[in-house]
Amino acid sequence: MKKKWLIIGILLVSISWIGNYTIFAAKQLPHPLLLKHYYEIPINVDMMSGTIDFRLSYLVNRNEEIDITGIQFPGADWIRKTSSHNVQIYNHYLLKTMYLSIDVPLLKEDKKMDDWLFKNVTVYLSNGQTKTLPVGEIRIVKAKESELLEQMAGGGSSDQTGFNQWEANQPLKIKDVQISSTKPVDAWLKISVNGKPLTQDIFPVTLAKGKRVQFNYEWSFPGQDANGFHLYQVNAKILGEGENRQPFLRSMYVQYFPYFTNKEINDVAKQLRGEQQ
Repeated sequence: MKKKWLIIGILLVSISWIGNYTIFAAKQLPHPLLLKHYYEIPINVDMMSGTIDFRLSYLVNRNEEIDITGIQFPGADWIRKTSSHNVQIYNHYLLKTMYLSIDVPLLKEDKKMDDWLFKNVTVYLSNGQTKTLPVGEIRIVKAKESELLEQMAGGGSSDQTGFNQWEANQPLKIKDVQISSTKPVDAWLKISVNGKPLTQDIFPVTLAKGKRVQFNYEWSFPGQDANGFHLYQVNAKILGEGENRQPFLRSMYVQYFPYFTNKEINDVAKQLRGEQQ
């Protein structure tokens, strides 16, 4: 009798182990995979030196050592990877972030075009493999930025709200704010100016020299909307006139970097795996 129960116990343990391994294997990624990024990154053509930094997030299997060691944007040697680190540990995955820099002087020397749109990038893996992966849509645009408005403060919170505060360097009027993005975001992004919702009715906003204007923003994705699993960097273009009706443009970043639960990161991984099949 004891032998019978011992055999049954061994069988139950074996079945449980096989079941757990099957679930584990089904959740594994074939290799590191990039999340989807929808960025518009304006580059001030008047910058004489320096870099503009941005970030990409990607998933790797928690129990594997394969990582992304390098990345290449086709035709853009002026973008380079600077560092990466773990952001969050999940049951089956590590969510990592890599930081990249745009070398502004090198970009200015690139006369081929004034804007670039990247949907795929080449990544170099620590096991020696090279992969071409979808990255979402990242647009880099040359822009001529005005100094009439100077950013004085800004910040964001984990509840996906944030603000930017600007000061006028001379009397001016803000006549419009135009949202430029590689993916429509009107349904998920709300912006206010000095506490008033962003509509044409609030313009012009008149500022004396030394006075400030504040833009607040809030991101909201209903339910389990998969669009909330992506990363966004929107270019909010502040348009207006200074003294003598001199037109000006100032670019304002509005960013969305989500925080994931275990269930959500499993959904993200499932979506990314499906795109690789």
